[in-house]
Amino acid sequence: MNYSYIFLAYFALIALSLFDNGRSASYPYIIESFNVGTSKASLIFTFGTVLGLCANLTAKYWLSFFGVVRSAFIALICIITGAFVIYFSAKENNFTLTLIGASFGGLGMGFLSVAMNILVAEGSSDKLRKKYLSGLHGIYGLSSLSAPLMINFVQDLGFKWFDFFLMIAVFGIIVLIFNFRVDDLHKENFKDVSQAKNISLKEKSIIGLFLGFYVGGEILISSRLSFYLVDYVGYTPELANKFLSIFFATLMAGRLSHAFFDIKYSSQKVIKYSLLLSIVFCALGLYIHPIFLCFLGLSMSSVFPLSIDWIKENFPVDSHILIAFSMTSIGLVLSTLHISVGVISDYFSIRVAFFSYFIFMLISVSLFSIASKK
Repeated sequence: MNYSYIFLAYFALIALSLFDNGRSASYPYIIESFNVGTSKASLIFTFGTVLGLCANLTAKYWLSFFGVVRSAFIALICIITGAFVIYFSAKENNFTLTLIGASFGGLGMGFLSVAMNILVAEGSSDKLRKKYLSGLHGIYGLSSLSAPLMINFVQDLGFKWFDFFLMIAVFGIIVLIFNFRVDDLHKENFKDVSQAKNISLKEKSIIGLFLGFYVGGEILISSRLSFYLVDYVGYTPELANKFLSIFFATLMAGRLSHAFFDIKYSSQKVIKYSLLLSIVFCALGLYIHPIFLCFLGLSMSSVFPLSIDWIKENFPVDSHILIAFSMTSIGLVLSTLHISVGVISDYFSIRVAFFSYFIFMLISVSLFSIASKK
């Protein structure tokens, strides 16, 4: 066990998720503050996703050069920079600077999305890996839950919504300082990160796209739920953020339950049933009541951490290669997601854009069924 790896991953993830979900929760405020349309405002997600994708595509180079610990530090520096730039851009009412800040943050998220999963997978024992991975993504749920609540709280105190990003930057600096002495004990293990002798390109693509479409569905809900509730349902931004908080609360509760309790069923079964249940909740949310969209957090909570555990269990030697490849696949899916959702929202409606969730989940469960059979 290497607890310094796990603690670094956990606290770096808090900074990442506050930044990521801070963008989502502040999306209606960005549209209002800069007086931009939804397709232009969605560039705050698109630019960050494209830069994150660049980080994912080059993972085999920077991971072997910097090692997993230094890569996490670089990610934190990018997120800190991005948060500072968004804060100043809002004060100066400069939307171009906001896009630059989102790009820095996206680059950091691209680095960290690879590094944090490897840190926990390498730092935990086989027996406890599933719990620590669930804990890692439970932390994501907790800090994601906090983001919309903190934006509301900051405004209740008399500050502006963009002051929240200044808080993220300060928190990131503190995490960087307290973890700067963590030693990289696995750097040499990643020297041959590009040599995936035991995994075919077809197999990597199936697993990578399974995770890509799953994460695409999760990000669609987390990044656009507030806007859907404001634009289509007619809720106020404050009420919409409370619904978003419920979504993240259920996401956190599901993941933390796996961290504290033993899972009796195999990761493979839980992943399949979770994806199918998510389709049911989305249908109920769109046709019965929006509260069911919040419960998507519960149904989706198990998928990502158990997928990383499933990869580590089935590909113990080359798991870091497959994780890096999967992050690249996720970046590819997300780079098109934000553009397409913004365009569909402008030309049709955000409700029409939400129907792509069904397609994403159906593709995801189909690909995982193929991968698990192999």
